[in-house]
Amino acid sequence: MKMEYLCNILTLSIILALILKDVAAVCNNVTTWDPIPEDQYDRDYSSINMANARPLGFKVGRYIYNDQESICVKVENTEGRKVEVKFETEPASVLCVRSTTGVENEQFCIADKQGKMCEDFQAGGDGSTIFEFFCNGQCAEADVTFWYRFTVCPYTNSNDCEMWCFNRDDEYPGGLFTVPFMTTEPPAPPISAGSKLGTMLYFHIAALTSLKYNLV
Repeated sequence: MKMEYLCNILTLSIILALILKDVAAVCNNVTTWDPIPEDQYDRDYSSINMANARPLGFKVGRYIYNDQESICVKVENTEGRKVEVKFETEPASVLCVRSTTGVENEQFCIADKQGKMCEDFQAGGDGSTIFEFFCNGQCAEADVTFWYRFTVCPYTNSNDCEMWCFNRDDEYPGGLFTVPFMTTEPPAPPISAGSKLGTMLYFHIAALTSLKYNLV
């Protein structure tokens, strides 16, 4: 009985450890988000392999599967404001994001290609919020490359921010790709032997007629 009790305690401890591991943030390196004004967005298509590209204000991120290290980004001036979080994986992959500031760490995951949320997030003492991109254990055993962008509501009134979220665009970098439209001239129809002979006879008759009138 005592051995069974110890085994149950050990099992519960392992389960609790796994849960806490999933909830805890793994943010060894935190970068600060550098936004681009929306009227200065680059609206040309960029390959996700271009590390410094910023289409529509997005940046490139990469979750390295073997490292199992999350990508953490600090977004400033989030106190009392909603934050729009958008990301797009390339190719489509499982990816999750959550705020690691405070105790509310509800995660948002996608299993296809694009993810978006616009919500209130708890801010730290410096008025900023740290977000973590990670894999929740359901990812394929491969790296995940993705575009991501944070946009902070410019208003402090909650109703204004609610409307701001509602009216946000649904654009992603992948949507900037367009297939070039090409036009080609239709080929000229081939001239048959009969048509060539008729053309030659026409010019001969015309030349003889012109010669006749010149001799008169």
